[in-house]
Amino acid sequence: MNPEKEVSELDSAFKDIALYDEARIKKIKIAFQCSEDIKESCHYLIGFVQDSLEYLKSKRKTINSMLCDVLAKKESLRKKDYNAVMDDIYYLLDEKENNVKNNFIRFLEEQKYFTESLKNMIIDIGEISEKEVINKNLIIKEELSRIIKSQEIKKDF
Repeated sequence: MNPEKEVSELDSAFKDIALYDEARIKKIKIAFQCSEDIKESCHYLIGFVQDSLEYLKSKRKTINSMLCDVLAKKESLRKKDYNAVMDDIYYLLDEKENNVKNNFIRFLEEQKYFTESLKNMIIDIGEISEKEVINKNLIIKEELSRIIKSQEIKKDF
């Protein structure tokens, strides 16, 4: 065989491998960026939910105070009796608020776990052969689809 032809074929094979590796690296970078975006959006969500809860609490206190004053002025209900009734309601509201916070934190923890799993799956892809990549891709797509459906249900909850 012609040595120049062998060198040319070898050079072409190396270029193909380099292009394939560059494409895989680009996909890994995109996946890592997506996982970072998920983390960032989770932090934003936490802040937004906390701010919203604080705003709603302040509005609730203002309305509660106004209602108490109106009922006391019309002599329909003494402030002491009103406060006794409202204490039970506030207890239930605080309990519900804590449940919402706990569910939200659990949801964010699952997002964090999902992000880490995604990173690990992508890193593992770099260590398997090209033949195994096709099978792994199908498994990953099925797993991601299952996770996304599960998270949509939890998000709606």
